[in-house]
Amino acid sequence: APDPKARQDSLVGVFECIHEDGSLEKFLVTQKLPWVMAKLWSPPVEKTPLMEFTWDKKAETFHRYQYMIKPEAKGPGYTYTITEDTKTWKEQPEKPPAAFILGDTDGINEFNKIPTKVTTTWEGGGMTQFTIDSSIGKPTYTRKWVIGDKFVELCLCGGEFYMARTFKKITVKK
Repeated sequence: APDPKARQDSLVGVFECIHEDGSLEKFLVTQKLPWVMAKLWSPPVEKTPLMEFTWDKKAETFHRYQYMIKPEAKGPGYTYTITEDTKTWKEQPEKPPAAFILGDTDGINEFNKIPTKVTTTWEGGGMTQFTIDSSIGKPTYTRKWVIGDKFVELCLCGGEFYMARTFKKITVKK
């Protein structure tokens, strides 16, 4: 992975996701991909691109947000710049991937509740905790991580249930 200081480098091109079932999903990357500072995250995700998605369940679309992490940021309250892209996406798998384990925090195991905080415990060690604000009426909170050659998504939908999926391989082509 590039040095975090080189995160301004442009990786604009076609982003290909090869799913576990072998199917291929492509979408355009029209902005510069950020690089996560190693000191901010547990080992499995150091120096990897980080993007956030929000899912509009009624419109069956997701909005892609790309993080630009500042080196001095700490904790879940990162400072970042945002770019946005929208793509139709109707697959909604419900089985969590093996790449992470959801912590039992504020009713995370009760599908009819959205927790205030979610703790993700990585297989390689370390934890990441982030806050979900359901008071502003957004139907979904979703995050995706690149972990090794897997692309992991966590999706909490409308306070009803959570979904997750793991992509088998990620490539970025010019």
